[in-house]
Amino acid sequence: MNIRTLLLITLAFFTLNSHGQTMELAYFKSNQGVSSSKIIKAATAMESTINQWQGFVSRELVQLGDDRWVDIVRWDNEESAQLAVDKAMHSTVCLNFFALITSNESDMQHGEIQLVQ
Repeated sequence: MNIRTLLLITLAFFTLNSHGQTMELAYFKSNQGVSSSKIIKAATAMESTINQWQGFVSRELVQLGDDRWVDIVRWDNEESAQLAVDKAMHSTVCLNFFALITSNESDMQHGEIQLVQ
């Protein structure tokens, strides 16, 4: 079982009150020479921006080892998650974070939470 499958299964069991919410999983690698502390600082700088976006519930940044990460964001619904993707592409603070990382379009996934225990 790969790490993505394991994370998706784990996230499906997150909290009982979250049924119907959308979970965003964004996998990425830090660019060569970019330290973990720099990634965390840039991610933290995004907080005040994304906290204001409609439907935002919570966010967790997980270092998977080496230079691999997953950004886990919970949204009230799929519509809010999709709107956030568009807003992020026009947000200076988000673009500053994106400049530190490498990812592909397929590295970001949205899914509706079905079960949480």
